[in-house]
Amino acid sequence: MAKTRISISLEQGQDERIRQHAERAGMGVSEYLVHAATRQMAESDAIEE
Repeated sequence: MAKTRISISLEQGQDERIRQHAERAGMGVSEYLVHAATRQMAESDAIEE
């Protein structure tokens, strides 16, 4: 499957917190952010149904 790159802007310090959380979860930053976004989308979809 082809991948798409997305650029995001963060407040100062958020990048380090995300890196730390990703590391604790045993994931890379991209994988962690995709996982978090996917969970949020599933939660939103469930609420809307």
